[in-house]
Amino acid sequence: MRDAVIVEAVRTPLGKGKASGVESMSRVPMGSNVLPGSDPFGTMFAERYPEGMVGQGISAELIVARVGTGA
Repeated sequence: MRDAVIVEAVRTPLGKGKASGVESMSRVPMGSNVLPGSDPFGTMFAERYPEGMVGQGISAELIVARVGTGA
């Protein structure tokens, strides 16, 4: 079971506040709500991005190439 526990201290105008949460990511498999043979992203996505999606690493490289590293 993969769980993420998030605890963060937050300062509020009235003093100190705390926020926390628990997220369970093992209950429903990713993509289980998509019907077989259907397009989970819809037609507008395919029209806007005809090349399809790329992974996070490649997209990060594309962003750096477009805007630079900021250094």
